[in-house]
Amino acid sequence: MNEINVSAVPLTKLVPSAINVRTTGRDKGIDGLAASIASRGLLQNLVVRETEEGKYEVVAGGRRLAALKQLCKAKKLPKSYMVPVQIVGEDAALEASLAENVMREQMHPADQFAAFAGLIAQGHSIEDVAARFGVTPGVVTRRMKLASLSPVIIEAFRADKLTLEQVMGFTVTDNHAEQEQVFADISEWHYPAERSRIVQLLTHEKMKTTDHRFRFVGEDAYIAAGGAITRDLFDERDTGYAEDSALVLRLATERLTAMIPEVLAQGWKWIEADPALTYDTMRTFTRIHPRHVELNNDDAARLSALAEEYDRLAEDGDTPDDETSERLDAIDAEMESLRDKERAFDPAEMALAGGWLALHNDGSVKLELGYVRPEDRPALDALRRPINTDGQNENGDDDAEPVTPAPTGPKVPEALLAELHAARTIALRLELVKRPDIALRVLAHSLAVREMSHGTPVLTVHPSTTYIPENQRVGCPDETPLNDQRSRWNMRLGGDAARMWDAIMALSNEDVLDLIAVLSASLVDATYSKGQNGSAAKPGIYAEKLAATLDLDMRQHWTPTAATYFGRVSKDAITEAVTEAASEAEAAKLAGLKKGVMAEEAALIAADTTWLPAPLRTNRG
Repeated sequence: MNEINVSAVPLTKLVPSAINVRTTGRDKGIDGLAASIASRGLLQNLVVRETEEGKYEVVAGGRRLAALKQLCKAKKLPKSYMVPVQIVGEDAALEASLAENVMREQMHPADQFAAFAGLIAQGHSIEDVAARFGVTPGVVTRRMKLASLSPVIIEAFRADKLTLEQVMGFTVTDNHAEQEQVFADISEWHYPAERSRIVQLLTHEKMKTTDHRFRFVGEDAYIAAGGAITRDLFDERDTGYAEDSALVLRLATERLTAMIPEVLAQGWKWIEADPALTYDTMRTFTRIHPRHVELNNDDAARLSALAEEYDRLAEDGDTPDDETSERLDAIDAEMESLRDKERAFDPAEMALAGGWLALHNDGSVKLELGYVRPEDRPALDALRRPINTDGQNENGDDDAEPVTPAPTGPKVPEALLAELHAARTIALRLELVKRPDIALRVLAHSLAVREMSHGTPVLTVHPSTTYIPENQRVGCPDETPLNDQRSRWNMRLGGDAARMWDAIMALSNEDVLDLIAVLSASLVDATYSKGQNGSAAKPGIYAEKLAATLDLDMRQHWTPTAATYFGRVSKDAITEAVTEAASEAEAAKLAGLKKGVMAEEAALIAADTTWLPAPLRTNRG
């Protein structure tokens, strides 16, 4: 056994050693370590070997040496400070370095929570504890929050039944009973619960401050009305939860109600304010649609020529230069002006109809117009019956399937439009599989449309799955979760048709719903293809309704980057997007930049917002 000599040497004679096995992370946490040494002294000796020059190389304890020198430089230790060391021989140096770094057991985070709580209990302030350990007061506060969790949660964490990330999720409530109930619930799951899901389960009576209804009201107005907010200290986005969701809805309703007179003045019979508007509310109403108005020959010819010129300029494969971008924007503006002439509500039908002032997912005001109450349906039928034109039959019903309104916003190339709708199709599939109740109804609707109507449903119920080509999958969500569920059901049902019948007949109602959700989700088709006269052949109005019913938030599935959007559109389109996402001031900062740089900067700005291009917005008006 090599002899170990315990001694003390001046700090000035200590130097780092080249054989110290710790090379990664040796500079991390030096400030905190220095604070600890300044508070309590050096609790563990350095391991050194003597050199021929009379110096001592530190083979174990390099970070402590760096902390000591930092304190000396800050004049918190004298240069003559004597450092306790263990002097080892040449043969034992490498072994000592390896033993200290490999065999040392890290303190369990739960022990750290308890230690901080113990210091606070002894009378130390949060600021004092933070200074002693070289961390911020915020770190100590968060550790104290963790220490205050139910002992059941802490013990589960110690037993590796919960990860630190999961434990953080439980801190959004101080109610131990609720924490323990949620832990018991997720323990029965067959997959790990994400922190966001734990937070959601514990805040069922609260509303996220990122919720579109809260964003519309605003934090200042909510607080002024007496509302309170709980913060998730472990969310880097500083997510908060409005304690009184009912107050949020009341304030939003009051603000929307104030806008009603202006909309009524357009000629509608009724307008209501509903910040929590759902498809279930709207589906009991008869819908009227804007009627197509034929353009005169000159306008029609001009629109056709503009569309051809736009596609030729936008799809040449190269990033458009400034001159081309300006021309594209000018074409887009003129085309929109011409299209506005093509659709208009009939004033006589408007006098029987109305709608709602509601909210988009980004918190902006949305108008849902063209809905007729049941009691006004006879009058609408009487109005329509003698006309029998514009696609109306004797009963006043539409023969033709309603088409999707043209997306607002700048014109984008056809190839990019196909990619955006491909991403939306996959996102709808991923969301529908979570909602068996909706999947069952969508399947019923699609089957009914096939058998009893001539429309195009949102599901391909032949059945066949719409294939999305690889060249359209730029920025698309990962379909692995859905594929995994399909594989699980395939194994469970046994493969061949006869066995599958028996297996399905033996399923519980709950399992049948789950199976239908998986199968229906796979059939969702909200893809884009160019129809005649430049109109969209797909996705159709029911893809929009499905997105609204599922409250689809595409920012959970798709991110606007230079590759997925900004590098594919004109500079003016980028400017418009940044203005919507942030402000005119932010957009102005990008003026004069080269297209590639401008696209990258726009992506960084949009990353901190909920902005989406028009084709990906849910419930767009």
